[in-house]
Amino acid sequence: MTKISTLLGVVAMLLPLKGLNSYTEYADISSYRICHAPEGGGCLNDPAVPVAVPDGNTVSETKTALAQKDGKQKHRHSAIASRKAKKAAKYRQLKQNALPQADFNAASMQTTSNEEEETYRATASRKMVKSAGASLDDALRYSMKMVPAADAYEPYAGYKPDIASGSYRSVLTDIKKHRRFLEQKLDNSRSEQEREAVLKDAGDLFSEAFLNHIMPFWYGTPWDFYGHTEDPGSGAIACGYLVSTTLNHLGVNVNRYTLAQQWPVDIVRSLSADEYYHYSGKSAAIDAIRKMGYGLYIVGLDNHVGFAKYDQWGVHFIHSNWAGSRTVVSEDPQYSTAFSTTRNYYIGKLSNNEHFITKWLHATNIKVSKG
Repeated sequence: MTKISTLLGVVAMLLPLKGLNSYTEYADISSYRICHAPEGGGCLNDPAVPVAVPDGNTVSETKTALAQKDGKQKHRHSAIASRKAKKAAKYRQLKQNALPQADFNAASMQTTSNEEEETYRATASRKMVKSAGASLDDALRYSMKMVPAADAYEPYAGYKPDIASGSYRSVLTDIKKHRRFLEQKLDNSRSEQEREAVLKDAGDLFSEAFLNHIMPFWYGTPWDFYGHTEDPGSGAIACGYLVSTTLNHLGVNVNRYTLAQQWPVDIVRSLSADEYYHYSGKSAAIDAIRKMGYGLYIVGLDNHVGFAKYDQWGVHFIHSNWAGSRTVVSEDPQYSTAFSTTRNYYIGKLSNNEHFITKWLHATNIKVSKG
């Protein structure tokens, strides 16, 4: 009896659970929406969406409007095709009028199987022949004597640059522009005489830019044995760094740190290659500069380095002076303490050194000699 009562109790408990499970909630991931449906019956049908008719028009009225729109488009396409046909006919008439009939027939205006127009070039007899690179229009203009003449070669006739004034950086930018112009002229030169003329003007540009447009910013900058400023008038600069920094700013492709840290004679050798000379007396060195002519030179002493310029005002020594004013100066070497307290003078050509100027124009890296 007890077992029967227990069994009836279990059955009574299961009956309400079945009623609860007859209606389940689950996600239909195929349409990403939540559905409520009888078990195993799938989602309930979505409510029907009425078809909207614009502006309350009937379906027949809408179809009529679409048909009218389609007719207008066809008419417009027909008009465009007609205009293209007229242009093509006009172009054919132009070709027939421009060329003699025999030459026009020889041209055989045909297209390839992939509808690409073959190219032609007009010969001296004005006949059209196939040739890669000459379009039909070019040949037509040639026959009508409408092809412009090729630019005639113009020999190099000299260059007198007008370097703009302004801030230090703007001056450097303008110098770079002039340097690149002469670089192009050098590359396009067609004779040795023309090449020499370009290099001479480039040397003059180098001297002019350095002496009159770069160094004026540096005069008065304090000297210091460890100075290596890149900004003229700010900080301090040693003699070797004055040489390497100003040349680097002018466009000489050299590592300013590596060059500045070499012995003076190695700085001269690095920049002037074989175009340098050794003297053992101050007067002999100054006379040698005068004999080499106007220009800019690199001067290495026993423990000091700088530049020498020679122009209509004589010879001047440009350097970061460790004596006297202890600033960047341009002074007469005869009365310069730094120029006088040495036994060796190494003088290298710069502005009138073709090897150096060519490297400057092309921004070719200059290898630094070490010892």
